[in-house]
Amino acid sequence: MRWLRRALAGFLTLSLLAYLGLVIVAYLPYEEVPRSELVRAGDQFTSVHGISVRYRRYGDPASQPLVLLHGFANSLQTWRHFAPAAAKRFHVITLDMPGYGLSDKPAEFDYRNPAQGRFVADFIEQLALTDVVAGGHSLGGAVVVHTALASRRVTGVLLFNPGILSTGVPSATQHLFFPLPRLAARQFGNRRFREQFLKTSYVDPTIITEQVMDDVMAGTRMQGYLHGTSVLMAQYEEGAELPLLGQLTKPTLIIWGAADRNKPLAESEDLHRRIPNSRLIVIDNVGHYVHEEAPQAAVEALIDAKAWLGGGSPTANASQVRPRR
Repeated sequence: MRWLRRALAGFLTLSLLAYLGLVIVAYLPYEEVPRSELVRAGDQFTSVHGISVRYRRYGDPASQPLVLLHGFANSLQTWRHFAPAAAKRFHVITLDMPGYGLSDKPAEFDYRNPAQGRFVADFIEQLALTDVVAGGHSLGGAVVVHTALASRRVTGVLLFNPGILSTGVPSATQHLFFPLPRLAARQFGNRRFREQFLKTSYVDPTIITEQVMDDVMAGTRMQGYLHGTSVLMAQYEEGAELPLLGQLTKPTLIIWGAADRNKPLAESEDLHRRIPNSRLIVIDNVGHYVHEEAPQAAVEALIDAKAWLGGGSPTANASQVRPRR
């Protein structure tokens, strides 16, 4: 038994040393710069509940508003092609949710989807927008469900490969313990890791240029990133939208990239069935970032559904497959 006690003591000692090593790595210096050094042309800011939010506007303010939310670890840069194209028919507003991009990253904040959805509803109220189509990609699509249910100003919903039925994120991430959330935040602040991670989500990875990476990584350089994102990572959970889908009776357009490696096409059909007043448009030969790989086809699908999304008469569920453009 003595050898067993020694082996156990050795194992516990090594485990403790490994854990202390993780803590040390988590708290190594991390360079951050003031937000003012990262702001670019077109960026605007407003304060919602004391939190500074970055947003951009495209198109005629007299047109119907289209508010767009990015996915996890991304920012409003993801709409760089889609927003200008959609601005021919909509007043497009893109924003960085709290904790992302150049918006504030407070340590005392509820970053879970329901709270983010209510926050976006308040952002819409702050800008005095009415008859809004609220859209979101991936995580942003899940958040938009909460926004649509919380805001009477939202008349229609637009979902791009939303992280509702599944997210593609390992379930273990919902149970991160100290210091793993901080280590995860550091990992997503690593440019090489982010570039390799992103490229696996595209059929055409050449879309990820150096300029795109500069824009993606801007938020990870901002003061407050590491602390705020550590809190965000620790709060990650999924599944809050599933019981709400039957309540989402507002017209909902689902645009799905058929070649999403982490979210099978069958998921889009399941989501379409669960949302009572929905239409499904599948675009061939594009991956998770359907709005980046096929912005023109996605905009055309949106314009075709514009009157319906504006609060038009309910329609029977319909689905359609379209080629990439």
